[in-house]
Amino acid sequence: MTCLPNVSYLQPSVNIKSWVKQLTATVVWNALQKRVSAINWEEVAAWSAEWMESDDSSSLSTGDAVAVMKKKQKRKAQLDGLSWAEGWSAHPRPYPAIIYCFWLHFRPQEVIFKHRFYNTYTWYAWVSEVSDATANSIRSKLPSKRIG
Repeated sequence: MTCLPNVSYLQPSVNIKSWVKQLTATVVWNALQKRVSAINWEEVAAWSAEWMESDDSSSLSTGDAVAVMKKKQKRKAQLDGLSWAEGWSAHPRPYPAIIYCFWLHFRPQEVIFKHRFYNTYTWYAWVSEVSDATANSIRSKLPSKRIG
């Protein structure tokens, strides 16, 4: 596990954005133990600085790819500068943090999830239409540790 590859592979049939939304929905359900009908999961935005979506990688010039990556890294730095609360792990058999962990950032009517895989790949998911009661229920699931 100490020499994890710095590349990822997904089957072409995998829709990673949908998968991240589904993972986020699972985390929310785990915290609340119920479905929140006010959250429209189709409207949840999933984003990663490490992911460049393309049906044909040859259609993007190297210069354009570098420009896109620089823009994404700037946005990632802004996101990483937010105040993040450490999430919880599976129970009773938690995932090792190097495999998967997540954090949350709370805003009025919104929770941003930061999912990290293999201590390398980070995906963010913005969940809107979150009531104060729902946000407080999610907060109550958090361990006491916080990160900046």
